[in-house]
Amino acid sequence: MADRWFAKYGEAAVFFGRMLPVVRTFISLPAGIAGVNIYRFILFTFLGALPWCYLLAYIGVKMGEQWEHLRDYFHQFDIVIGLSLALALGYFLWSHWPKRRITRSCNPPMLSIYNTLTGEKEPFQSLQPKTVRMYVCGVTVYDYCHIGHARSALVFDVIRRYLEFSDYKVEFVKNFTDVDDKIIKRANEQGVSCDTITAKYIQAYYEDMERLGIRQASIEPKATEHMTDIIRLTETLVKKGLAYQVDGDVYFEVAKYSAYGRLSKRRLDDMQAGARVDVDERKRHPMDFALWKSSKPGEPSWDSPWGPGVPAGTSNALPCPCATLGETFDIHGGGMDLIFPHHENEIAQSCGATGKEFARYWIHNGFVQINQEKMSKSLGNFFTIQEIFEKSQWPQDETGEVAALFSCSGPITVAPLDFSDQGLQEARKALDGFYGFISAAQ
Repeated sequence: MADRWFAKYGEAAVFFGRMLPVVRTFISLPAGIAGVNIYRFILFTFLGALPWCYLLAYIGVKMGEQWEHLRDYFHQFDIVIGLSLALALGYFLWSHWPKRRITRSCNPPMLSIYNTLTGEKEPFQSLQPKTVRMYVCGVTVYDYCHIGHARSALVFDVIRRYLEFSDYKVEFVKNFTDVDDKIIKRANEQGVSCDTITAKYIQAYYEDMERLGIRQASIEPKATEHMTDIIRLTETLVKKGLAYQVDGDVYFEVAKYSAYGRLSKRRLDDMQAGARVDVDERKRHPMDFALWKSSKPGEPSWDSPWGPGVPAGTSNALPCPCATLGETFDIHGGGMDLIFPHHENEIAQSCGATGKEFARYWIHNGFVQINQEKMSKSLGNFFTIQEIFEKSQWPQDETGEVAALFSCSGPITVAPLDFSDQGLQEARKALDGFYGFISAAQ
Protein backbone atom coordinates (compact mmCIF):
# COMPACT_ATOMS: atom_id res chain seq x y z
CA MET A 1 0.00 0.00 0.00
CA ALA A 2 2.71 2.40 0.99
CA ASP A 3 4.84 1.47 -2.02
CA ARG A 4 1.97 2.15 -4.44
CA TRP A 5 1.27 5.53 -2.79
CA PHE A 6 4.89 6.72 -3.01
CA ALA A 7 5.20 5.50 -6.58
CA LYS A 8 2.13 7.48 -7.57
CA TYR A 9 2.46 10.64 -5.48
CA GLY A 10 6.11 10.64 -4.39
CA GLU A 11 7.24 13.34 -6.82
CA ALA A 12 4.41 15.64 -5.68
CA ALA A 13 5.34 15.10 -2.03
CA VAL A 14 9.01 15.90 -2.74
CA PHE A 15 8.11 19.04 -4.68
CA PHE A 16 5.84 20.37 -1.98
CA GLY A 17 8.47 19.49 0.62
CA ARG A 18 10.94 21.65 -1.31
CA MET A 19 8.38 24.45 -1.55
CA LEU A 20 7.75 24.38 2.18
CA PRO A 21 10.67 26.74 3.11
CA VAL A 22 9.48 29.18 0.43
CA VAL A 23 5.93 29.20 1.73
CA ARG A 24 7.09 29.42 5.32
CA THR A 25 9.34 32.38 4.51
CA PHE A 26 6.59 34.31 2.78
CA ILE A 27 4.36 33.71 5.79
CA SER A 28 6.90 34.87 8.38
CA LEU A 29 8.59 37.62 6.30
CA PRO A 30 5.82 40.23 6.78
CA ALA A 31 6.04 39.71 10.53
CA GLY A 32 9.79 40.28 10.42
CA ILE A 33 9.54 43.39 8.27
CA ALA A 34 6.90 44.76 10.65
CA GLY A 35 9.62 44.96 13.27
CA VAL A 36 8.66 42.15 15.66
CA ASN A 37 11.35 40.77 17.93
CA ILE A 38 13.12 37.47 17.41
CA TYR A 39 10.80 35.49 19.69
CA ARG A 40 7.68 36.57 17.85
CA PHE A 41 9.43 35.90 14.55
CA ILE A 42 10.06 32.28 15.61
CA LEU A 43 6.43 31.96 16.72
CA PHE A 44 5.16 33.27 13.37
CA THR A 45 7.43 30.81 11.54
CA PHE A 46 6.29 27.83 13.59
CA LEU A 47 2.58 28.66 13.35
CA GLY A 48 2.93 29.28 9.62
CA ALA A 49 4.85 26.06 8.86
CA LEU A 50 2.81 23.58 10.88
CA PRO A 51 -0.59 23.94 9.15
CA TRP A 52 1.07 24.21 5.71
CA CYS A 53 2.76 20.85 6.19
CA TYR A 54 -0.62 19.14 6.58
CA LEU A 55 -2.28 21.23 3.86
CA LEU A 56 0.39 20.50 1.26
CA ALA A 57 0.33 16.77 2.01
CA TYR A 58 -3.45 16.73 1.57
CA ILE A 59 -3.23 18.64 -1.74
CA GLY A 60 -0.57 16.25 -3.01
CA VAL A 61 -2.82 13.24 -2.38
CA LYS A 62 -5.94 14.82 -3.92
CA MET A 63 -4.22 16.00 -7.12
CA GLY A 64 -3.56 12.48 -8.37
CA GLU A 65 -2.85 12.25 -12.10
CA GLN A 66 -3.09 16.03 -12.60
CA TRP A 67 0.26 16.47 -10.88
CA GLU A 68 2.08 16.07 -14.22
CA HIS A 69 0.48 19.23 -15.61
CA LEU A 70 1.09 21.21 -12.42
CA ARG A 71 4.72 20.08 -12.29
CA ASP A 72 5.44 21.38 -15.81
CA TYR A 73 3.83 24.73 -14.89
CA PHE A 74 5.82 25.17 -11.69
CA HIS A 75 9.16 24.22 -13.21
CA GLN A 76 8.91 27.29 -15.48
CA PHE A 77 8.90 29.52 -12.44
CA ASP A 78 11.67 27.89 -10.37
CA ILE A 79 14.12 30.68 -11.20
CA VAL A 80 11.58 33.45 -10.56
CA ILE A 81 10.67 31.97 -7.18
CA GLY A 82 14.34 31.62 -6.23
CA LEU A 83 15.17 35.21 -7.15
CA SER A 84 12.09 36.53 -5.30
CA LEU A 85 13.06 34.59 -2.22
CA ALA A 86 16.65 35.90 -2.38
CA LEU A 87 15.47 39.50 -2.74
CA ALA A 88 12.99 39.12 0.11
CA LEU A 89 15.60 37.64 2.43
CA GLY A 90 18.14 40.29 1.40
CA TYR A 91 15.73 43.10 2.22
CA PHE A 92 14.88 41.48 5.54
CA LEU A 93 18.54 41.25 6.59
CA TRP A 94 19.33 44.78 5.36
CA SER A 95 16.41 46.37 7.22
CA HIS A 96 17.13 44.47 10.45
CA TRP A 97 20.92 44.76 10.53
CA PRO A 98 21.74 46.77 13.73
CA LYS A 99 24.12 49.24 12.07
CA ARG A 100 21.56 50.12 9.42
CA ARG A 101 19.07 51.24 12.04
CA ILE A 102 21.24 54.14 13.24
CA THR A 103 19.81 56.88 11.04
CA ARG A 104 18.75 60.50 11.49
CA SER A 105 15.10 59.46 11.56
CA CYS A 106 15.71 57.41 14.70
CA ASN A 107 15.26 59.08 18.06
CA PRO A 108 18.55 60.50 19.46
CA PRO A 109 19.85 59.02 22.72
CA MET A 110 17.90 60.06 25.79
CA LEU A 111 19.27 63.22 27.37
CA SER A 112 20.44 62.84 30.95
CA ILE A 113 20.89 65.90 33.13
CA TYR A 114 22.81 66.40 36.36
CA ASN A 115 20.16 68.09 38.48
CA THR A 116 21.68 70.34 41.13
CA LEU A 117 18.44 70.20 43.12
CA THR A 118 18.56 66.43 43.64
CA GLY A 119 22.32 65.99 43.30
CA GLU A 120 21.77 63.17 40.80
CA LYS A 121 21.99 62.53 37.08
CA GLU A 122 18.44 62.08 35.82
CA PRO A 123 16.83 61.19 32.47
CA PHE A 124 15.21 64.28 30.99
CA GLN A 125 11.46 64.35 30.53
CA SER A 126 9.72 67.58 29.60
CA LEU A 127 6.52 68.72 31.27
CA GLN A 128 4.85 69.07 27.87
CA PRO A 129 5.42 66.52 25.06
CA LYS A 130 8.16 67.64 22.63
CA THR A 131 8.31 71.13 24.18
CA VAL A 132 11.03 72.39 26.50
CA ARG A 133 10.69 75.62 28.45
CA MET A 134 14.09 76.83 29.63
CA TYR A 135 15.20 79.91 31.55
CA VAL A 136 18.81 80.98 32.03
CA CYS A 137 19.88 83.92 34.16
CA GLY A 138 21.29 86.67 31.97
CA VAL A 139 23.83 89.37 32.70
CA THR A 140 23.63 92.55 34.76
CA VAL A 141 24.41 95.15 32.12
CA TYR A 142 26.86 97.52 33.81
CA ASP A 143 30.10 96.30 32.16
CA TYR A 144 31.49 94.22 29.31
CA CYS A 145 30.99 90.44 29.45
CA HIS A 146 33.92 88.33 30.64
CA ILE A 147 34.89 84.78 29.73
CA GLY A 148 32.78 83.38 32.57
CA HIS A 149 29.72 84.84 30.87
CA ALA A 150 30.94 83.37 27.59
CA ARG A 151 31.14 79.85 28.99
CA SER A 152 27.67 80.00 30.51
CA ALA A 153 26.16 81.35 27.30
CA LEU A 154 27.92 78.71 25.18
CA VAL A 155 26.95 75.82 27.44
CA PHE A 156 23.24 76.63 27.37
CA ASP A 157 23.34 77.43 23.66
CA VAL A 158 24.67 73.89 23.09
CA ILE A 159 21.95 72.42 25.31
CA ARG A 160 19.31 74.37 23.43
CA ARG A 161 20.66 73.26 20.04
CA TYR A 162 20.79 69.62 21.13
CA LEU A 163 17.20 69.74 22.31
CA GLU A 164 16.15 71.24 18.98
CA PHE A 165 18.15 68.55 17.17
CA SER A 166 16.16 66.03 19.24
CA ASP A 167 12.95 67.47 17.72
CA TYR A 168 11.93 69.49 20.76
CA LYS A 169 10.42 72.92 20.44
CA VAL A 170 12.50 75.06 22.81
CA GLU A 171 11.06 78.15 24.45
CA PHE A 172 14.22 79.82 25.73
CA VAL A 173 14.15 82.88 27.99
CA LYS A 174 17.24 84.81 29.06
CA ASN A 175 16.79 88.08 30.93
CA PHE A 176 18.72 91.32 31.27
CA THR A 177 19.02 92.83 34.73
CA ASP A 178 18.86 96.51 33.85
CA VAL A 179 18.19 97.95 37.33
CA ASP A 180 20.80 97.31 39.99
CA ASP A 181 23.06 99.12 42.44
CA LYS A 182 26.07 98.49 40.18
CA ILE A 183 24.30 100.11 37.25
CA ILE A 184 23.34 103.13 39.36
CA LYS A 185 26.92 103.46 40.60
CA ARG A 186 28.37 103.24 37.08
CA ALA A 187 25.88 105.85 35.81
CA ASN A 188 26.79 108.25 38.64
CA GLU A 189 30.52 107.76 37.96
CA GLN A 190 30.10 108.64 34.29
CA GLY A 191 27.47 111.32 34.82
CA VAL A 192 24.93 109.65 32.50
CA SER A 193 21.54 108.02 32.95
CA CYS A 194 21.06 104.37 33.85
CA ASP A 195 19.34 103.85 30.48
CA THR A 196 22.49 105.03 28.71
CA ILE A 197 24.61 102.53 30.64
CA THR A 198 22.28 99.58 30.06
CA ALA A 199 21.79 100.35 26.35
CA LYS A 200 25.56 100.49 25.82
CA TYR A 201 26.31 97.17 27.48
CA ILE A 202 23.31 95.35 26.05
CA GLN A 203 24.61 96.25 22.59
CA ALA A 204 28.10 95.10 23.59
CA TYR A 205 26.61 91.83 24.83
CA TYR A 206 24.95 91.15 21.48
CA GLU A 207 28.21 91.89 19.65
CA ASP A 208 30.12 89.46 21.88
CA MET A 209 27.54 86.71 21.42
CA GLU A 210 27.58 87.17 17.66
CA ARG A 211 31.37 86.76 17.61
CA LEU A 212 31.00 83.50 19.54
CA GLY A 213 28.25 82.22 17.25
CA ILE A 214 25.64 82.12 20.02
CA ARG A 215 22.02 82.51 19.01
CA GLN A 216 19.70 84.90 20.77
CA ALA A 217 17.16 83.45 23.16
CA SER A 218 13.52 83.20 22.13
CA ILE A 219 12.68 86.06 24.48
CA GLU A 220 15.14 88.39 26.24
CA PRO A 221 13.12 90.54 28.65
CA LYS A 222 14.43 93.37 30.79
CA ALA A 223 13.63 93.68 34.49
CA THR A 224 12.26 97.19 33.99
CA GLU A 225 9.68 95.78 31.58
CA HIS A 226 8.15 93.68 34.37
CA MET A 227 8.03 96.16 37.22
CA THR A 228 4.29 95.61 37.76
CA ASP A 229 4.87 91.85 38.05
CA ILE A 230 7.76 92.41 40.48
CA ILE A 231 5.63 94.57 42.77
CA ARG A 232 2.71 92.12 42.59
CA LEU A 233 4.97 89.19 43.55
CA THR A 234 6.38 91.10 46.50
CA GLU A 235 2.86 92.02 47.67
CA THR A 236 1.88 88.33 47.54
CA LEU A 237 4.80 87.34 49.75
CA VAL A 238 3.98 90.10 52.26
CA LYS A 239 0.32 89.03 52.41
CA LYS A 240 1.32 85.40 53.00
CA GLY A 241 3.54 86.41 55.91
CA LEU A 242 6.75 85.37 54.14
CA ALA A 243 8.07 88.94 53.80
CA TYR A 244 8.05 92.05 55.98
CA GLN A 245 8.53 95.78 55.54
CA VAL A 246 11.13 97.91 57.31
CA ASP A 247 11.38 101.64 56.55
CA GLY A 248 10.36 101.32 52.91
CA ASP A 249 12.44 98.17 52.36
CA VAL A 250 10.94 94.70 52.06
CA TYR A 251 12.75 91.53 53.18
CA PHE A 252 12.00 87.85 52.70
CA GLU A 253 11.94 86.03 56.04
CA VAL A 254 13.85 82.81 55.41
CA ALA A 255 12.78 81.26 58.72
CA LYS A 256 9.20 81.19 57.42
CA TYR A 257 10.19 79.03 54.45
CA SER A 258 11.14 75.63 55.87
CA ALA A 259 12.76 74.32 52.67
CA TYR A 260 15.30 77.13 52.44
CA GLY A 261 18.72 75.70 51.58
CA ARG A 262 17.59 72.60 49.68
CA LEU A 263 19.27 73.64 46.42
CA SER A 264 22.63 74.54 47.96
CA LYS A 265 22.38 71.71 50.55
CA ARG A 266 22.80 74.15 53.44
CA ARG A 267 21.10 74.27 56.81
CA LEU A 268 19.69 77.58 57.89
CA ASP A 269 21.02 77.12 61.41
CA ASP A 270 24.55 76.77 60.02
CA MET A 271 24.39 79.74 57.69
CA GLN A 272 26.18 82.94 58.53
CA ALA A 273 25.91 86.34 56.95
CA GLY A 274 28.85 86.46 54.57
CA ALA A 275 30.42 88.59 51.93
CA ARG A 276 27.56 88.16 49.48
CA VAL A 277 24.84 88.95 52.05
CA ASP A 278 24.27 92.48 53.31
CA VAL A 279 24.37 92.69 57.11
CA ASP A 280 21.49 94.83 58.34
CA GLU A 281 20.49 95.07 61.99
CA ARG A 282 16.90 95.65 60.94
CA LYS A 283 16.59 92.14 59.57
CA ARG A 284 14.97 89.45 61.68
CA HIS A 285 17.55 86.89 60.57
CA PRO A 286 21.00 87.54 59.07
CA MET A 287 20.07 85.51 55.98
CA ASP A 288 16.85 87.43 55.23
CA PHE A 289 17.25 88.94 51.78
CA ALA A 290 15.89 92.13 50.25
CA LEU A 291 13.01 92.09 47.79
CA TRP A 292 12.49 95.84 47.49
CA LYS A 293 14.73 98.76 48.42
CA SER A 294 13.75 102.37 48.87
CA SER A 295 15.46 104.76 46.46
CA LYS A 296 17.87 107.49 47.44
CA PRO A 297 17.48 111.01 46.09
CA GLY A 298 18.50 111.19 42.43
CA GLU A 299 18.22 107.44 41.87
CA PRO A 300 15.66 105.80 39.56
CA SER A 301 12.53 104.65 41.35
CA TRP A 302 9.09 103.17 40.84
CA ASP A 303 6.02 103.74 42.98
CA SER A 304 5.04 100.84 45.22
CA PRO A 305 2.88 100.17 48.32
CA TRP A 306 6.05 100.69 50.39
CA GLY A 307 7.07 103.95 48.75
CA PRO A 308 9.35 104.81 45.81
CA GLY A 309 12.06 102.24 45.26
CA VAL A 310 13.64 99.60 43.09
CA PRO A 311 13.56 95.79 43.12
CA ALA A 312 16.46 94.06 44.84
CA GLY A 313 18.28 90.79 44.33
CA THR A 314 16.31 87.99 42.74
CA SER A 315 13.21 90.17 42.44
CA ASN A 316 14.80 91.65 39.32
CA ALA A 317 14.83 88.33 37.48
CA LEU A 318 12.07 86.18 38.91
CA PRO A 319 8.94 87.55 37.15
CA CYS A 320 10.61 87.58 33.71
CA PRO A 321 10.37 83.81 32.99
CA CYS A 322 7.05 83.36 34.78
CA ALA A 323 5.35 85.86 32.48
CA THR A 324 6.33 83.73 29.46
CA LEU A 325 7.01 80.18 30.63
CA GLY A 326 4.49 79.90 33.44
CA GLU A 327 4.88 79.28 37.16
CA THR A 328 6.68 75.96 36.57
CA PHE A 329 8.98 75.15 33.65
CA ASP A 330 11.50 72.49 32.67
CA ILE A 331 15.05 73.83 33.00
CA HIS A 332 16.62 76.68 34.95
CA GLY A 333 20.31 77.32 34.50
CA GLY A 334 23.27 79.54 35.21
CA GLY A 335 26.79 79.51 36.61
CA MET A 336 27.68 77.67 39.81
CA ASP A 337 28.19 80.98 41.56
CA LEU A 338 24.42 81.54 41.31
CA ILE A 339 23.44 78.45 43.30
CA PHE A 340 23.68 80.39 46.53
CA PRO A 341 22.25 82.79 47.32
CA HIS A 342 20.67 83.83 43.99
CA HIS A 343 18.94 80.62 42.89
CA GLU A 344 18.26 79.54 46.45
CA ASN A 345 16.40 82.81 46.95
CA GLU A 346 14.52 82.36 43.67
CA ILE A 347 13.17 79.03 44.89
CA ALA A 348 12.10 80.54 48.20
CA GLN A 349 10.28 83.42 46.49
CA SER A 350 8.59 81.45 43.73
CA CYS A 351 7.58 78.40 45.78
CA GLY A 352 6.50 80.63 48.65
CA ALA A 353 4.29 82.73 46.37
CA THR A 354 2.78 80.00 44.16
CA GLY A 355 3.12 76.81 46.19
CA LYS A 356 4.56 75.16 43.06
CA GLU A 357 8.03 74.11 41.98
CA PHE A 358 9.80 76.86 40.06
CA ALA A 359 11.80 74.54 37.77
CA ARG A 360 12.06 70.79 37.34
CA TYR A 361 15.76 70.60 36.47
CA TRP A 362 18.51 72.93 37.71
CA ILE A 363 21.70 73.02 35.61
CA HIS A 364 24.84 74.90 36.63
CA ASN A 365 28.00 75.18 34.57
CA GLY A 366 31.39 75.11 36.28
CA PHE A 367 33.55 78.12 37.12
CA VAL A 368 36.23 79.53 34.83
CA GLN A 369 39.71 79.64 36.30
CA ILE A 370 42.78 81.44 34.95
CA ASN A 371 45.87 79.26 35.07
CA GLN A 372 44.24 77.28 37.91
CA GLU A 373 43.42 80.41 39.90
CA LYS A 374 40.01 81.91 40.49
CA MET A 375 39.27 84.68 38.01
CA SER A 376 38.93 88.07 39.69
CA LYS A 377 39.80 91.69 39.03
CA SER A 378 41.84 91.90 42.24
CA LEU A 379 44.24 89.20 40.98
CA GLY A 380 44.61 90.92 37.63
CA ASN A 381 43.52 87.83 35.71
CA PHE A 382 40.15 89.13 34.57
CA PHE A 383 39.53 89.01 30.81
CA THR A 384 36.56 90.31 28.85
CA ILE A 385 35.37 88.63 25.67
CA GLN A 386 36.46 91.70 23.72
CA GLU A 387 40.00 91.37 25.08
CA ILE A 388 40.17 87.73 24.03
CA PHE A 389 39.35 88.66 20.45
CA GLU A 390 41.68 91.68 20.43
CA LYS A 391 44.66 89.62 21.65
CA SER A 392 43.94 86.59 19.48
CA GLN A 393 46.44 85.64 16.76
CA TRP A 394 43.66 84.20 14.61
CA PRO A 395 40.92 85.85 12.53
CA GLN A 396 37.69 86.68 14.33
CA ASP A 397 35.69 83.72 12.95
CA GLU A 398 38.41 81.25 13.92
CA THR A 399 38.80 82.82 17.35
CA GLY A 400 35.09 82.46 17.99
CA GLU A 401 35.13 78.77 17.02
CA VAL A 402 38.21 78.08 19.13
CA ALA A 403 36.70 79.85 22.14
CA ALA A 404 33.42 77.98 21.71
CA LEU A 405 35.14 74.58 21.44
CA PHE A 406 37.38 75.33 24.41
CA SER A 407 34.51 76.55 26.61
CA CYS A 408 32.54 73.35 26.03
CA SER A 409 35.49 71.00 26.47
CA GLY A 410 35.32 68.63 29.40
CA PRO A 411 32.35 68.31 31.78
CA ILE A 412 30.16 71.40 31.49
CA THR A 413 28.61 71.06 34.94
CA VAL A 414 30.29 71.17 38.34
CA ALA A 415 33.88 70.87 37.07
CA PRO A 416 35.79 74.16 36.63
CA LEU A 417 37.36 75.14 33.31
CA ASP A 418 40.97 76.31 33.39
CA PHE A 419 41.42 79.09 30.85
CA SER A 420 44.96 79.40 29.46
CA ASP A 421 46.84 80.07 26.24
CA GLN A 422 47.85 76.41 26.12
CA GLY A 423 44.21 75.38 26.39
CA LEU A 424 43.30 77.63 23.46
CA GLN A 425 46.16 76.21 21.38
CA GLU A 426 44.96 72.66 22.08
CA ALA A 427 41.42 73.67 21.12
CA ARG A 428 42.75 75.11 17.87
CA LYS A 429 44.56 71.85 17.07
CA ALA A 430 41.40 69.88 17.80
CA LEU A 431 39.40 72.21 15.55
CA ASP A 432 41.94 71.80 12.73
CA GLY A 433 41.73 68.03 13.13
CA PHE A 434 37.94 68.14 12.93
CA TYR A 435 37.93 70.21 9.75
CA GLY A 436 40.65 68.01 8.28
CA PHE A 437 38.51 64.93 8.89
CA ILE A 438 35.50 66.57 7.24
CA SER A 439 37.57 67.55 4.21
CA ALA A 440 38.96 64.05 3.86
CA ALA A 441 35.49 62.54 4.16
CA GLN A 442 34.18 64.78 1.37
